[in-house]
Amino acid sequence: MKSLKNIKQSIQKLTVNSSDEIHSRVLDKLLRVLDNTNKQLAAKQPNIWRTIMINKITRFAAAAVIIVAVLLSITFLDKTVTPAYGITDAKELFQTSNTIHMKGRMYFPLTGLKKEQSSVEVEYWLDTENGRWNLTYPGYSVSPEAVEIYVSDHISDGIHEMRLNHKDKTVIYKNLSSFQRRLFARKNIYTFLELICLNDLFDYIKVGQEVINGADFDIWKGLREGNLGTQIKLKAWLSPTTGNFGRIETWVQQADGTMAKLMEIDLVERNIDIPEEIFLTDAPADYVLKNTKDTAPWAEMETTTSGSVNDLMLNIHIAFTLADGSVVVCWESTDKEQDSQDDLFSGLEFGGALPKLPIEIDSLKSIGGDTEYFGYHLAYTKKDDRYFEWSIYVPQNETQIRKDIMGYQAIHRYNSNEEKIASSIALEISQDIQINTEADFSTWVLGAFEELNDDRQVPDNINYKSVQDLSNILRESTR
Repeated sequence: MKSLKNIKQSIQKLTVNSSDEIHSRVLDKLLRVLDNTNKQLAAKQPNIWRTIMINKITRFAAAAVIIVAVLLSITFLDKTVTPAYGITDAKELFQTSNTIHMKGRMYFPLTGLKKEQSSVEVEYWLDTENGRWNLTYPGYSVSPEAVEIYVSDHISDGIHEMRLNHKDKTVIYKNLSSFQRRLFARKNIYTFLELICLNDLFDYIKVGQEVINGADFDIWKGLREGNLGTQIKLKAWLSPTTGNFGRIETWVQQADGTMAKLMEIDLVERNIDIPEEIFLTDAPADYVLKNTKDTAPWAEMETTTSGSVNDLMLNIHIAFTLADGSVVVCWESTDKEQDSQDDLFSGLEFGGALPKLPIEIDSLKSIGGDTEYFGYHLAYTKKDDRYFEWSIYVPQNETQIRKDIMGYQAIHRYNSNEEKIASSIALEISQDIQINTEADFSTWVLGAFEELNDDRQVPDNINYKSVQDLSNILRESTR
């Protein structure tokens, strides 16, 4: 293992670019991202045979080609080239879709003497390319007598987001930055995959086939363990030729061990044309405006996970998994009795010790694996008098591929008075963004730094190469 002195000297030799250079690189990389995205989308288009066969004009010509092929003893229709989508392919298909539409019904827990579950219709429209969405979000409160359901609509036109509370009949607007549009669009995809139980599902089996509206579908069943030993079960009808769903049903295990229906979805569409009126953000005439589009505040970076113990709070805002397996996490922690954190963020070093915040994310541990990640300070930003710590967590043993684990457990320590610590908290990171290229780094990591900084600047020492080099040095130092 290298000495602390050698590690510090190696870190000090890392190349640091100026802020102007960073912004120039961001613009250059964003243009490359656009070009690469177009190429990737083109590469992911359906098999040319499927394109030909659904076109009436070219179908006749295709038939003639097949006849010639048969005469020449060429096996044109070899089954090995026929698309055969399975349930594990569906996640990537939806993650790379430009538009998604889902409609179904969500069910809520049984209470009291009721014999039927309460339910509400849900519908998602996502235009990921333009940062637009129309989402029906149900929520509920449970009492011994009844389940009370609340329904809200979140609609984005690509510039503003409108949130409709149908219970109170109120409307609130928020402005969306370009980064927030990209981030919210990605989170909406993640939420959609969670709703249809495609995130971290395991133990899939194909149990049969069925025809829905004249089309063949494979029937898949899936099972995963939920919280506190409960189980979530899925049954999905998936087209092996298109990768589209014909129907999805999910159940959750209740406290008494019985299974209750959680969701049934009877319409799922990808890459469709969505009518423009779906994304209109004009408030209903009989709703009360909490603000207007002209007075709307900018949307803030939401937390992906948070926890609190008495006066102590810990928020994780965003996380990135780098190509080498290291993890960059932006987090904050406060104590209500603490007036200022200026001293805690003074004298920090790039690649050095983490700030001693009230609750400190000391390390990470892979969920579904045995990799440990030690934490080091990268940088900090400040926005509206709030400090945000940016840490890098470097794997200490053989790194597991991100798709083979479910996420990361945040291992924390308390740096506060013991009397304030009445219980522990459990925080998991599962909505991290994977960074595989310099373009990804420019779009997501540098974009997040700007979003959480008053002057919208990126610290001078944060760029793709410097972070990669630091990760390599820190990893080598532990061997």
